[in-house]
Formats: sequence, C-alpha cells, structure tokens
Amino acid sequence: MADAPLSFIQLMRGVGKTHKGLAESIPGARRIPEEMASKVEKMMPTEVLEEYNRRGMFGKTTKGEPYRGIIKKDEFAAGDTPPGRLPQRGRFRVIPESLVREAELGSPVPSASDMKFVRNANFRGQVPLTASIVADVDQMKMAGQPPAEVYDINALDVGRGFGPVQYRAMYDMINAGGDVNQAGFLTDINILRRLGNVGPLALSQQGLRGIMPVSESPMVKGGSYSQQLFKHPVMDRSKGHEAQALEHMFSGYDDLVHEAMSMEPKSLRGLDDEALAGLLYTREAQLAKAYGPEARGGMLALDKHLGDKDILFRLTEPYRSTAGGDTAIGTGIGPHTLGRGRTTEEAIYRMLQLGETPEEIAADLTRMMGTNIGGMRGRYAKGGLASALEG
Repeated sequence: MADAPLSFIQLMRGVGKTHKGLAESIPGARRIPEEMASKVEKMMPTEVLEEYNRRGMFGKTTKGEPYRGIIKKDEFAAGDTPPGRLPQRGRFRVIPESLVREAELGSPVPSASDMKFVRNANFRGQVPLTASIVADVDQMKMAGQPPAEVYDINALDVGRGFGPVQYRAMYDMINAGGDVNQAGFLTDINILRRLGNVGPLALSQQGLRGIMPVSESPMVKGGSYSQQLFKHPVMDRSKGHEAQALEHMFSGYDDLVHEAMSMEPKSLRGLDDEALAGLLYTREAQLAKAYGPEARGGMLALDKHLGDKDILFRLTEPYRSTAGGDTAIGTGIGPHTLGRGRTTEEAIYRMLQLGETPEEIAADLTRMMGTNIGGMRGRYAKGGLASALEG
C-alpha cells in the first residue's frame, strides 16, 4: 500500500485546524468567550475565580439564585497559602450565593458541586512530559516569580452539569498561578472526557500552557505511558475494537496507524497546539467509534446533521443507558462527543482521500449544516465526569 500523503503529525494539525475553523465560525460553539480567556490570563488564581463569579458563569439555582465558586483550603493542607494563590490541597466548591459567607466560615453548607485538587511533588524524573511542561512554564516566568507547582484534580464529586465550566475555571486558575495540571490515572469515562475537555484550550488563543495535553503515569521499568494515547487500550478485552476503529479512520494507511501507535507522552514534547488538539480529537473519535453507537449497530450521523441536536441525541441516547454504569466509557458518548468524532473522521477522510485543506473542510461542513446548528452550542468546551450524561 502507498504511503499516506500526509505524515501523522501533519494530519493531526489538519484535524486541529478543522475543529478550530468550526469553533471560530459558529456562534456559541465556545463556552468561554475569547475576550474573557484573554482577560483572565493576566490575573491571579483567586481573581480568575471572581471573574467567573462576576459573569455568572456557574449558572443559577432552580429558584434563580446565582451559584458562586469558592476555594476552600483542606484542613490537612501543608504550609501557608500566599495571597491570590491556590492552597496545597483544597476543594473548589460551587454553592448558592446566599450560603457563601457561611461556607467561608466553615459551616457545613451543602455544595452543588465539588472539585478536589492537590499539589503533587512526587513527579520529577518519573514523568518526562510533565517535567518538560513544568520547565517550559518556568522558562516563561520573570525573575523572582515562584517555580511552577503541579496540581492534580479529582472530579468524582462534581455535580451534573457543572463539569464543563468548573474544569475550565480550574484550568484557568492553574494557568494564572503559573502552575501545571497533571493527570495520572483516570477512570474509563474520564479517559474519554478529558480529551474533549482539554481540546478547546489547545484551540484557544492562549493555548494549553500549563495544562497537560494527556494523562501521564510512570512505568515500573522507567519512562511513562498515557491512557489517553493510542497505544494503551482503555480495556484490554477491547483492544481489537480500538485497533479496528483506528485502522478504519486512517483508511488503510498502515504507516499512519504505526505512527499513531508509537506515540508516547515524551513524543508530544515540542508539538504545536493545533497538532495537539488534533491528536486529542482523533483519540476521542477512535474511542467514540470503538465504544459508541456505531460499535453496537447504531446509525452514523451524516455531515448535514453534525449540528442537529435532536438527531444526535436520538443516535446516542439508546446506547448510553446500557453502557455499564456512571464510569463506563460508553456513558460519556453523547451528542457533542459523537458530533466531534464524526467531524474528525470526516476531516481525516477528506484530507487523505480528497486532498482537501482544513479550511475547505470546515467551510463545507458549515455550509452543509446551514442554520441547523443548535447542537453546536458549547461543543468546544465540554468534558469532565460531571457532564457524562450530557456528552
């Protein structure tokens, strides 16, 4: 078989550009406006959170009261917290505005959503991509600024519907502090969901900066691996399904399959954000294909239906309720995930088989969807365990 007309990285960059074209051309596809993203870049972490609160980004209760986000230091957190920074260990809580004062004083106030975080000091030398990103972040700092810390996030207690904006706010706070977010071991559903959650950051003007593009875990014999790269299947028993999905997406170009399967965390060092975004969305599409409706006999979405909320919902919902529980990967494949996955597949096919450019692909997909784009709203800001039932 002939070699593919594009290298794997060139193809990934094209996928990223296609998604970026859709995110920029369709109103409402981004959840966080670019002007807001640019503004919070210059703030301290707690100022970032106040900006989210000021804009009412966390929504309202059923009675119309605004939700607010607060940072609560854990009683077991070590050391003092410098002004404006995140504590060594704590919780990022979303609660009704009227209860904020009580919560800050330590009263047991019920929370609509909790996101735990902890600073991780045991990473150097074990996870090369994380260490490289820490070094890159430190290199951008002015003399006298504190060195980057590494934070891990636990989202098991995040409330339904809060995941997308709460993750983004946490990522913005970590970036504002000049720190790094590192993900270690993930639940099956979060292996999928984090891909769609980090992807929009790579497409933004600010880029990923201190946010790890994929999870990274140390290996016993040295080096590291990622559950979010192609080499390691989510479940060993489904290794064949993932391999078939990847081969189908790359239209039989064995050289591309080989390049994809050879990717390790250290392979991502130095890649530009568009290539990283394309890689995240391609892995997401592979997982959606291997574990979603298509793998269970469901119908595929047509190009003209990529923005049709009702059709995408009908294509995904019959399969989610029987996917195997809240943390099963199939539970996370909803309308947005399926829509992004089909967009990725279409971009790869057109670039490889038709020789189209990412700009041409994005423009044509936009034309085909026409005014039926209600399902695109928020598509490039979804992710996290909490939005597993939204997709």
